[in-house]
Amino acid sequence: MLCVPTSPPRTRTESGHFRRQTVREVAGIDQSRGLNRALWMLTERMAELKAG
Repeated sequence: MLCVPTSPPRTRTESGHFRRQTVREVAGIDQSRGLNRALWMLTERMAELKAG
């Protein structure tokens, strides 16, 4: 099971109260392929930035 955080663990609502956040399971192959592609793009871009 691959879980992806939907957002930070705790966020504040407009009224200032804290709201708990959860993670969700990647439900299908289309979702995991898109996620994998996005992670690769992010990794490649970070490597470019680090190289200068």
